Amino acid sequence: MKIRIDGQKVNFRISKAALKQLLDEGILAETLYLPNGYAQQYSIIIAETTVRMSLDYQSQNMQLSINSSALNQLALQNDQYDGITIKQKLDDGRAIDISLEIDAHRKRKAK
Repeated sequence: MKIRIDGQKVNFRISKAALKQLLDEGILAETLYLPNGYAQQYSIIIAETTVRMSLDYQSQNMQLSINSSALNQLALQNDQYDGITIKQKLDDGRAIDISLEIDAHRKRKAK
């Protein structure tokens, strides 16, 4: 899982293998261990909600929830599909752009 943060934008990018794992297990999770005993957790879960996708952050855990029909639609798209992007309103009136992309690029072989 790759996460890119730029201003008020958070982009999650996963491989096709990670997409299969998410579909099979319902969750992808990783932990970044930091100095002084801190850790940042990142996860993507399948959630049965009416919202396509949402981001939650609590106690050093950033969790992207995606509803199963949106994830299945993403999985069925061809390599040209850009992914899913939403704008989530925050409690203070601001908004954050959130996206989930499937990494369709193949690694180049070393010469």
